[in-house]
Amino acid sequence: MKLKQRLFNLTLLYNQTTQKEKSHSQTIKKMGAFNFNMVVFMAMVASMAFCSSATQHVVGDASGWVIPNNRNLYADWASQRMFTVGDSLVFDFLTGTHDVTEVSKDDYDHCHVSNPGSIITTSRATINLTSPGDHYYICSLEGHCMFHQKLAINVVMNSLF
Repeated sequence: MKLKQRLFNLTLLYNQTTQKEKSHSQTIKKMGAFNFNMVVFMAMVASMAFCSSATQHVVGDASGWVIPNNRNLYADWASQRMFTVGDSLVFDFLTGTHDVTEVSKDDYDHCHVSNPGSIITTSRATINLTSPGDHYYICSLEGHCMFHQKLAINVVMNSLF
């Protein structure tokens, strides 16, 4: 609604500046100011739309969070996406058969949990990405990580913040 109001106001401003002025130089100055303001306004609208559009990534897409048949499922899935601060990960799994545990790189590499960051045991588990850097997730149930139910991602800052 605010965007419609702004566009309406810009239309009014445009109509006002296109009316005949007593001086040609005044008209040129106003049009120059209008064009500059229009460029600034459009840049603001574009940046607001970009900043407010956090992405919700469903881990594994239709496969969900499972012991994968393809050992590279989650690595391939992550390599096709950009993860940005403000985005979220959604892990879909059958509650009671899996969990989502945030772990260190060492725990990720060795499929053990020495100091878990968080453990979510109920599905549809949503994790908000609030900090840049590498993040590691595994299923901590016996043997699941060893069978490649693990995810490593890199989260970047939104360049417009």
